[in-house]
Amino acid sequence: MKATSMDQNKLPEGYDNFHTIENHLRLISNRERQVYDMLYSPMDIKEMAKEINISHKTVKYHLTNIYKKLITS
Repeated sequence: MKATSMDQNKLPEGYDNFHTIENHLRLISNRERQVYDMLYSPMDIKEMAKEINISHKTVKYHLTNIYKKLITS
């Protein structure tokens, strides 16, 4: 992977990180948003799964989808 400088990663004029993140969050499903909202909690993946009554593999699946939608969009 090629390293990029900070200047290449700047947002266009008029944009800020908050609005960019909020726009990208519109791309994820309600269940993915539940998982996303728990990312900064002290819970591990199995605890997250138990909290919203899904398997830990499904949490991992949602995390993969979140990454694809938010990072690659």
